[in-house]
Amino acid sequence: MVQCLYAAYSLGGPQPSADREKRVRQWRDTIIQIAREEMGHWAAVENTLTLLSAALHFEREEFPIPSDLYPFTFELEPLTKRSLGKYVLAEMPTEDVVKKLGLEDKIGEVRRRSKRLRSTALG
Repeated sequence: MVQCLYAAYSLGGPQPSADREKRVRQWRDTIIQIAREEMGHWAAVENTLTLLSAALHFEREEFPIPSDLYPFTFELEPLTKRSLGKYVLAEMPTEDVVKKLGLEDKIGEVRRRSKRLRSTALG
């Protein structure tokens, strides 16, 4: 959620031009809506715990967070093709849904770009 919000508020720079301002606002609103939905998922989990008379869970992982548990490392970064690609891959539907929607080529490109960027960042 924090990563989405950071990315959303990184858009546009200090003062986007008038012709870009509307588009930047739409992108920002979309990303903020996604963060709200993620907050809703978290609230649903907490509500389920309450229903089950279980303890609420507000703890967070110690840093550094174990990388084998998450699809990518926690990093606050501006919205770029690389960061957007990470979020798409982490949140995408199952492969059968991707195929049903005919998105194999687009998701494949996101995967290739993500691997390319990751390998150059690590190397």
